[in-house]
Order: sequence, then C-alpha cells, then structure tokens
Amino acid sequence: MALEIDENRRAILDCKRNLLVIGGPGCGKTTIALAKAFSYIREQSLNRGEKILFLSFSRNARARILESAENFPDFKELGAKLYVQTFHAFFLEIIKTHGYLLGCPKKISIIPPHDEAALKGDRKDDDPAWLVEKQDLFNQEGKITFDRFAAIVLELITRSERIRDSIGSAFPLIIVDEAQDTDTEQWQIVQAFHGISQLLLLGDLDQQIFDYRPDIDPRRLLEIKEQINPLEITLASDNFRNPNTEILDFARDLRDNSPRDRGYKGMTSMKYAVIAKYRDRSICQSVGILNSKIEEATGEKPKNIAILTPWWKGVKMVSSALKARKIPHRVQFDETATNFSSRLVACLMEPILDKKQHLVWVLVILRDYQSAKGNRKESTKYDGWIAKVMEDGKVSGKTIPYFQGVIEKISQHQFSGNPAQDWKYVQELLFTCEMGPIQKFARQSEFLVAYNRGRIIMRDLGNAWLEHSGYVDARGILHRAVLESQMSSDVVKEEGIHVMTTYKSKGKEFDGVIIFQNEHISPIELRDDNAGMDRSRRLLLVGVTRARHHVLILRQAGFRSKLLDMFNLDGL
Repeated sequence: MALEIDENRRAILDCKRNLLVIGGPGCGKTTIALAKAFSYIREQSLNRGEKILFLSFSRNARARILESAENFPDFKELGAKLYVQTFHAFFLEIIKTHGYLLGCPKKISIIPPHDEAALKGDRKDDDPAWLVEKQDLFNQEGKITFDRFAAIVLELITRSERIRDSIGSAFPLIIVDEAQDTDTEQWQIVQAFHGISQLLLLGDLDQQIFDYRPDIDPRRLLEIKEQINPLEITLASDNFRNPNTEILDFARDLRDNSPRDRGYKGMTSMKYAVIAKYRDRSICQSVGILNSKIEEATGEKPKNIAILTPWWKGVKMVSSALKARKIPHRVQFDETATNFSSRLVACLMEPILDKKQHLVWVLVILRDYQSAKGNRKESTKYDGWIAKVMEDGKVSGKTIPYFQGVIEKISQHQFSGNPAQDWKYVQELLFTCEMGPIQKFARQSEFLVAYNRGRIIMRDLGNAWLEHSGYVDARGILHRAVLESQMSSDVVKEEGIHVMTTYKSKGKEFDGVIIFQNEHISPIELRDDNAGMDRSRRLLLVGVTRARHHVLILRQAGFRSKLLDMFNLDGL
C-alpha cells in the first residue's frame, strides 16, 4: 500500500505518548493507525505474548479494518501480531477468563437481546428491580446481557490491578476506532490503561450520531483531551474513500452550513410523487438510475448499494416497494420477532414425545414474545392459557386448537433430513394460519438467513440429524447459532441491495447510496433537533459518506427541506 507520509502522519508514526487523531470520513485515520501498528511491531520487537489491540464497535468495522490491514506489505510477516476485535468480543474474553473472581459460576452464558427483552417485559431499562435481577442472573447463574459486558470488565480491572496490568502488558499499544462513540464504561476501561499502554484514539465529531443515548457524552473527545493529555493531530481533509467525486465536499458544506451555487460530482437529487403507487415506482426506478450512474462513472456495475432512511418505518416502506416489484434485497429487520418466530419453527421441528408438553413450549414462546414487546396484557393471557393446558382445562378461542392441530400434523409427518427443506415445511404450515397475528409473527422467521444465522443453524441442524435421526434440541441449536452469529468475526459480504437505517450503516461502505426522504416516516430533519439541526446534519453526513461512487437523494415532491433546499444538486 502506497502511503504518503506528510508532517502530521510522520508525527503519528514517531509519537511515543498517547495520541488523539481527528479526521473526517475517508481521510485515512484507519490507514495511518495501521501503519503505526506495523511500525510499532517492527521497531519494538514484541514478545511472544504481546500484540497490538485495535478495538472497533461492529463486526463490519472490524472486517473493514482487517481488509485494510491485508493491503499492507507488512501484513504477511507481522499480521499475527495485530489483534483486531470488537468491544463486545474483547470484553467477553476477559469475562470468561476472570469473571469467576467476582463470585459468578465459571461457565458464562449470554442472554440474547430478544430473551433479555422477554425477561424485562414492560419495565424500563433503568428500573431498579430489573437492574438487580440482571446482577443476580450473572452472580447466581453466570448469565449475562450484552449491556453488562463493559460494567463487569470495568469492575474486574478496577478491583484487580493484576488483571489490568496483565492485559496492558499484553497490548502495549491500544487503538480505539470511533472514540467519540464510546459510552461512559467503555471509555473508563480504555482510560484505565493510560500509563500502562500507549493509547491511539481515532475520532470524528462529525460522525457522532449516537449522542442521543444517555450513556454517550457529546463531550467525549474533550474529556479524552482532559484526562489523558494526548498529542492531538488533525488530519488534512484528504479523501481516500471517494476521491473521484465531490461527495466529501458536499458533506463538508453540509456540516459547515456553507452550500455552494453549483452542483457536486457524484451527487444527484430525484423527486417522487407522494401518491403511494408513484412513490413505490420511483423507489424501484432509483435503484436502476443509481446503477447506471455508477457504471457510467466507473465503467463497472456496482457490487452493492444501500438505501438509507433514519427510521425503521422508512425501511419497511422501501422494502415493501422493492418486494412488490420482486427486486431482491437484504433488509434490516425486527430481531426480536425474527428470533422468537424462528424459535417457534425450531420447536416444532423437535421430536414430539409429549403433545401437551410441546403445546406448552409453543405457548411459552408466544408469551415470551409478547413480554419482549412490553405487552403485559397479552403475556398474562398466555400465562393463563399455559396454566389451563397444564391442568387439562378448557381454553376458549382459536389459538390452542390451531396449534394442537399443527402439532398433530407434524407428529405424523416424516422429516426428510434436509434441514432447509424441513424448516420450510414447518414455516409453510404456519404461513397458512387463518389468524392474521400468528401468520404475521411466523413470517418474521423468513429473515433468519440474514447476518449468517441461516447458514449456521442449517449446518448444526444437519449435524443433529446425522447424530440422532431427528432435530433434537433444535431450539438450543438456534440459540447458539444466534449467539455465534452475533459474536462471530465472520461477516457476510454486503453484495446486492441493502435497506437499513442510517444508524445501522455506520462503519459500512457501499458503491452507491440512496437517501430516501419522506415527510412522515423518513425525514431528513429529525424531530426535536436544535435550531441549527446539528443532529440531522451529522446523520445525513454519515449516510452520504457511506458511498464510494455516487449518492442519489430521493425526495418527496412538494415538501420543503431546510437542509436539502440549500443545495443545488443535479436533478432528474
């Protein structure tokens, strides 16, 4: 990788103290951090147990960092000394190694977010009883929720200098990506290694889009400067992500509220009529237009594009339009509904030894789903049904007879041993349910294939069949597959069309991006923003800078946008 070393980058490579590197998207923060890592490895002659730690917030960001690292000539020789990991995965390693010192069982198990939601019910995140319950789950059963990882690690390294020092000695240089997005506990953990390890923190205030969360301080970078006194270096406004466009120029002008009179290369605006059928047609047409724009500019068809919207409602609207035209795409989905509906399918694939017990398991899944959605009335109703079924009592309504019929039919069915085929068989049974809510819930299982989960569960269900000639413990297999996919370092290649919220897009890159704007369900100007629309500017900036080659802003005709109306974009 050819890397031009200017004065600032030379200072980063030569610095022996803590560093804070500030720069916008595409300016090369990751590249110079990796150059620093390889330079450190070569110059310091690391011992066998020493590595450079590079922490990121997501698996996609981790994959991007590793992809960049592999382009360095030093990677083949020195890459084994570079340890790139997500915060969650790194913290879990520490908990599994040292957590027993806090008095919990040695075997640690993770409570997935959908099961956590079911346990929490309609209580708020900061409900005192719920906080105590989570602490008890860890202390007594070794069960831990994702949001407890940082707190437990912080307790370990605060109470034991030996643990802190051993981690620090193993990682003499710690690099933190997107340092402005660290929450209070994450930052306190990083800060704990001040004076033990050299800290290199990468930051960009223009991409601080999670500051609506109470645990993320918009003053984090200022706090970093005050607490560890780093050498602060601001990188020049280079553009390595989309150098043949003016996308970054648009982003800077958006940030600085300084629109120019002419358009921006690589930026296009298109308007659609608000009537649903015309809106949906425009959404589908925008995909073809973006593909043509990218092919015209690069000579190649795009490998992937993203359609971004700030809210989940916008994701659903865009996905519905694409589905109606049978345009294949991957979509961000309701993970709670998907995981519980997939658990229902897995339950019905398990050997049916006791039909009443199987019915109870089905009702427990439906109850837990309602609890996870905070619907106490519905979850209480299912509790009553479960009690009556256990006592062989009569239950009114259609739900119990329906699932009794499903269980009876499956008990007489001979599964093929092909997990994908048998999974589909159970799904199709549920999809024909005449009760709308049950059918809608069951259809959420179609999203299982996203984020690698489908591949993992089909693999493990196949192994179960080979061992038992049946799908024994299918629910457990699903549970482990969900956790494996969440903690795995594997990332599915993001090819094709992806529909997601702008928040989900952070850390990703696409050949092209469509920004979908709608007055009610996908606004550019966020509600409750300040007069300067700072949050709205940052979120839009993050969205447009995901693109390598072209951005198409799809606007609602006849609707004024305070941010977009300032810019003179090429229109269609």
